[in-house]
Amino acid sequence: MTNRNTIALGALTLLASLAWTSGAFAQSGDMVWDGTKWTKPASAEPGTPGGDLLAMRSLLEQGKYSDVVDAAETFLATHSETTGREEAMNLAGQAQFDDGNYWKAYSWYQRQTATFPKGAFYDRALDREYRIADAFLLGRKRKAWGGMFRLPAYEDGTDILLQIAQTAPGTSIAENSLLRVGDYYFEEERYPEATATYDEFVRDLPLSGRRPYAMFQAAKSCLLDYRGAPFDDTPLLDAQARFRALLQAFPPQAKTENVASILEEVRLALAHKVYYTAEFYQRVHKPNAAAFYYKRVLRDYSDTHWAETATDRLIQLGRIQPADIQDDDDLDAMDPTRDKTKNADAKGAKKPADPAAAKDDPTPKPVHAPADDDASNKADAPEKKEDARTKPVPLESLKAPAPPKETP
Repeated sequence: MTNRNTIALGALTLLASLAWTSGAFAQSGDMVWDGTKWTKPASAEPGTPGGDLLAMRSLLEQGKYSDVVDAAETFLATHSETTGREEAMNLAGQAQFDDGNYWKAYSWYQRQTATFPKGAFYDRALDREYRIADAFLLGRKRKAWGGMFRLPAYEDGTDILLQIAQTAPGTSIAENSLLRVGDYYFEEERYPEATATYDEFVRDLPLSGRRPYAMFQAAKSCLLDYRGAPFDDTPLLDAQARFRALLQAFPPQAKTENVASILEEVRLALAHKVYYTAEFYQRVHKPNAAAFYYKRVLRDYSDTHWAETATDRLIQLGRIQPADIQDDDDLDAMDPTRDKTKNADAKGAKKPADPAAAKDDPTPKPVHAPADDDASNKADAPEKKEDARTKPVPLESLKAPAPPKETP
């Protein structure tokens, strides 16, 4: 008896639930979702805003895209004072989007968001704009001259995404847009632009959970922008600073990305850079400048294999003794860029030759190479005239001459 009562009670509950659900659907069927809330539908009579919008929705479902666009134009010309204008623009944009006319669709969405910046269909328009930009970055081309020509639209894609990030700051679609642009530049090996975009993400979205990714990608972009020892080491130094910042700010993510090992590789690359600079100056017969950089390798990178080779090179220089460096002053005393003219004048020493006479000097001088005018070397070396065009460019760390940008 108990089982029968239970079954009967369950059946009554089910019937009551079905009756309530039917009533709820019947009630919701009398309402229309306007993008934010349920509202009473406007009149569906042809020629009224509600009726014309209903007709456009029907045409869109049937795939009659050109008819939707024509109907939207008519709607906008006929109904000038109704909120339905936003939906009409959105429907026209969707029709062009579904028909593959992405640039025309984007024009409609731009018109919609500019006219109704806080409208019910604003987020939907931004979503479609993002999809259009993504398609352009993936290689989809713009139709031009009525479809006769198809043009690459990569730059249009990045412009659209950056505009989305500016018009909807702090939103998830702004995050997606900036990272999509940064990743596109990174994939295309446009590393300076990738770095700038990732930096914009970190600056504009300080609370985003994807900041560690953006910081890591920016550092990696700088590292990949470094072209090797013969070239400028600014990207390498920038990468080192960025990886260190990531390691300090987000230790777990840095550990996942093996940042500590990357920093060690960067350090080895910097050691090679300094050694290469010393080798260059030795090759162009600038022993003091060469010794300066070889000793810098010994001081800053003594645990690398470059230090062992630097010691051998110092011995090869002959007049320069590879003595241990006790402090920075020992190295700075060899700085080939230090001002010796005043000291020489005070001692009554001979002033450097007239720069105007340098044009007669047959000795070629590399760009940025310092004058190797130490007295100990001049004693047993023929006097050379200085080229007034040769000016040492100091490094920030040790005020040493910047390495030449010479391709080996």
